[in-house]
Amino acid sequence: MDETEQTCNEFLNNYAVEQGNKCRQECARCIRPISVCLCSYLPPQPIQTSIKIHILQHPREQKRRLTTVPILSAALAKDCVHVYRGIRFTKNRLAELTEIASSASTVILYPGSKAIDIKQLSCNLSEVNNLFVIDGTWQQARTIVHRNEFLKKCVQVKLVNDEISKFVIRTQPTVTCLSTIEAVALSLEILENNCFIKEALLKPLRAMCDMQLACGAVVHASKDVKKKIQANTSAVNDEAVNEYDE
Repeated sequence: MDETEQTCNEFLNNYAVEQGNKCRQECARCIRPISVCLCSYLPPQPIQTSIKIHILQHPREQKRRLTTVPILSAALAKDCVHVYRGIRFTKNRLAELTEIASSASTVILYPGSKAIDIKQLSCNLSEVNNLFVIDGTWQQARTIVHRNEFLKKCVQVKLVNDEISKFVIRTQPTVTCLSTIEAVALSLEILENNCFIKEALLKPLRAMCDMQLACGAVVHASKDVKKKIQANTSAVNDEAVNEYDE
């Protein structure tokens, strides 16, 4: 191998390593790989809200490659969103969370049997200063609520709407089930009486989905839609068999 060929090979090897490292590097703000950074879709300045969002994130949700909490943390001001990871909170975190939950101005977004429509709270905005939101599947959310007594002190609120999730790269239980960032966006729109917040939070979510679809991801139908499709397919097949038998 002559000197020119060796120099060329070294350049190509170094370039490949450099590009590989670049792809693996994460943006400090949106915590996404540099190649699919979402910062250009985020608000120029983090949004300041009067209501503090307290995310209780299930550990399994944190490990998912595509999750919406990092987008939420990047879009809102640091003192407006706090993330707590765990299933059963103890020791120092328990004292902090218990104090927040004990406040009369704290509510939890959770569709329990006693939950009220969040729109009923928007008539008196001064009553709500803290909003607990659980990040995880419905089963994980129920587990977190069941294992943490302090959450039972909070008034439960729910979103009553016909919004269809824009988080199309992940399967939802039903067509009206929303991702964490969508639930927070709608809640803040109602409680803060500010439609700008909703659009500012959903813009980077849509961008992330578009990027993933462009890279080969597919649109996921909700579980209830899949069941309907399967039921219709079975009915069509049964009808075809009956016609054949006749």
